[in-house]
Amino acid sequence: MDGNAYAAMSSWDGGTYHQSLEERETEGERPPREVDLDARPLCSSAVHPSPPLLLPAVKTPRLCCGNRCLAGPEPGVLLFAVFLLSAPAILLCHDVLPRLSEGIQVKAAAGFALLLAAVFGTLFTTAFSDPGIIPRQPRPEELPSGPSRVKFVVINGVSVPQKWCTTCCLFRPPRTKHCSTCDNCVQRFDHHCPWVSNCIGQRNYRVFFFFVFFAALYALAVVVGAGAAIIAEIHSKDLKISLESLWQTARDCPRLAGLFVYGVCCCIPLANLCCFNFYLILNNLTTNEDVLQLFPERNPYSLGCLTNIFYFFSHRVEPSLLGDARPARSLGNAPFFSEPPAERSKASLFESPTASRQQLERHCVLPLSDPPCVQTPASAREVRSSFSAQV
Repeated sequence: MDGNAYAAMSSWDGGTYHQSLEERETEGERPPREVDLDARPLCSSAVHPSPPLLLPAVKTPRLCCGNRCLAGPEPGVLLFAVFLLSAPAILLCHDVLPRLSEGIQVKAAAGFALLLAAVFGTLFTTAFSDPGIIPRQPRPEELPSGPSRVKFVVINGVSVPQKWCTTCCLFRPPRTKHCSTCDNCVQRFDHHCPWVSNCIGQRNYRVFFFFVFFAALYALAVVVGAGAAIIAEIHSKDLKISLESLWQTARDCPRLAGLFVYGVCCCIPLANLCCFNFYLILNNLTTNEDVLQLFPERNPYSLGCLTNIFYFFSHRVEPSLLGDARPARSLGNAPFFSEPPAERSKASLFESPTASRQQLERHCVLPLSDPPCVQTPASAREVRSSFSAQV
């Protein structure tokens, strides 16, 4: 039997590695694959006294530029997105602008350049910024097991689960989720976007929304510019606008026709995505919460449409928890998440954007802490039934 087969058949001591699918189920979240390096196999042999463990290859983000930038795990997809945005700009300069009148050329070129700069600026800011990653904690001596893996915190009268992350070794604050792609816990996790090769969370969601908005405007500008160039081409041949003349122009100028179709195919989904994110802003929801329907009756984070919009566009982005060699438990005023001011006054400690070191150690970081507002059900099944009944 080879080493890989031996390692695959090996098991671990139940007292060291206790972990069931029922305990790790987190509203549809696929838990990251882990291997306990300190565990001892139940059997050994002289040929393989220490069998090799099959560790999954996880691509994690990397800090660069003096811990100011975050390089995502999918740079190839990001480069492909840059190509998809750059190709229409080349065709606009080569095929569209020369067919426009002289009075419109300068204004159209300036408008296209500003839109393209806004798109790339927001794209790279979203891709290379920290979405709100919580640093991993040292593995505690005593791991929580069974019902102690899930606790509850009451926010505006609604019980919200606070779950133990076996990878980061901490209880995840509300609205925090462990991304299986980046392998990190992200505050106010919205979703993982492969096009920007980064998670969308508390610190970069606003920039991501502007990226989607400017990308939709850019696609609309491509459609309008290509359509205007096609009409100008028809008029240059002294033809009337009809299906026959449009078909003839498409055959004579295939790049213009392809650019028009490409713009339409990009504009429709981008406009739909922009409207969906505006709906999330109106209700102070995340994509993860909306897809999983975590609050079917009442959203404890919503303060009304106008207040939610005002807070989204005016709130201050909290400093990153990365870039400091110390673990999160020693950061004095580490903002684990923040919500609108009125919401903080009505909610518990977790709504505060700045918490003291003792509060963070007591409520968010230490694995065996027991906040006064937290309830500990007897089993994972009771956790789910209690949460659904209270929500």
